[in-house]
Amino acid sequence: MCKPACKPKSLMAQLKIILFTSKELKDGSSPVMLRLTKNRKRKYFALGYSCEKDQWDEENGLFLKDFPNSKRRNRILVKELFRAENVLDRLVDSGKEFTLDDFRNEYIGVKSKDIFLYFDKVIDELKKNGKIGNANAYQDSKRALSNFHKSKSLNFNEVDFPFLKKFENDFLQRGVKPNSISVYMRTLRALFNKAIKEKQCRESDYPFKEYTITHLKNETAKRAISKDEMQLIKNYETPTGNQQEDSKNYFLFSYYTMGMNFTDMAKLKWSDISDGRINYIRSKTGKAYSIKILPPAQEIIRFYKKINPNNSYVFPILNDSITSPERIKHTITIALRLTNKHLKLIGKAVGIEKTLTTYVARHSWATVMKRSGVSTTIISEGMGHKSESITQVYLDSFENATLDAANENIL
Repeated sequence: MCKPACKPKSLMAQLKIILFTSKELKDGSSPVMLRLTKNRKRKYFALGYSCEKDQWDEENGLFLKDFPNSKRRNRILVKELFRAENVLDRLVDSGKEFTLDDFRNEYIGVKSKDIFLYFDKVIDELKKNGKIGNANAYQDSKRALSNFHKSKSLNFNEVDFPFLKKFENDFLQRGVKPNSISVYMRTLRALFNKAIKEKQCRESDYPFKEYTITHLKNETAKRAISKDEMQLIKNYETPTGNQQEDSKNYFLFSYYTMGMNFTDMAKLKWSDISDGRINYIRSKTGKAYSIKILPPAQEIIRFYKKINPNNSYVFPILNDSITSPERIKHTITIALRLTNKHLKLIGKAVGIEKTLTTYVARHSWATVMKRSGVSTTIISEGMGHKSESITQVYLDSFENATLDAANENIL
């Protein structure tokens, strides 16, 4: 005969999801709880749901079909029971006697928190650190998720593969492009990763092992223009003192400075220029850049030195009175929108079919470099959103002299 210690686990401890009818909430419903029974003692764990008795399948420990979102919430209950059984298995397999409190400490560990509250925490931290662009991205993702879920609260453990597919389909039905959807999904994935590190979410609740974002990434339409088309823009005469003049200069300056991003151009100061070089820290990555100033870029710098001598900034986008990260971000956003508007007019005026934006200058630099025979180990054609991090790894490994020589291919 088997000794008591050899009793099956089911006889030693039992887990079941129940409707705790002994307690009634203000709305008349009762809480759904996980019950652990061991040695005739019981411990209960709230699962964050409640319902009425006629909405509950007592035998199977699940919501009946008429309960709102019963299918999705039943999946969560099954997942929670499975997780609890894994905890119980580990305790039993250890061979040591354990108490109800031992199970509680193992099981509770990290309790799934509300996603929207955690979004607010991350957004607030980003704003305090001056990362307004990132804060806005998280704010946009939170708004999109809130509009889809249509509820004030959403726990991390409620977001699973089916949830994300429905979220994606909702975007598609509203005509949102796949590339834009991938931005929302990447932000949500980053939030999950951060929450797991900060013990605000369990690793077992991470849904992006099943749901992948790669299928949403479409090839970006080719935006580069040729050297000849770049020359058309350079030769185009804009009205003096007009916004078109600034837009043209910004576009050309980006092209001649290895595709400098508009935000970095806006933040560029006279103190960043010395000994024929531009030395700056890129806002997006925090990487240090050192660029040899080519003659066309030097002409643009001299132009703004004459008309903008008393400002710390090279270009008349920001000024010394704009100090808060929020105002800086807002001012740059407005300037970028206005610049792209005038670039489109310039493109039409010189007969370029592609729609001109500041990004075209960045993409054109990479493309012209490659077409000029520059090694792909120095610059990849996929510079930009698709493989910017890979490109930066390549660039970091070369001396300035190598990059300077390569950059002269755009002249």
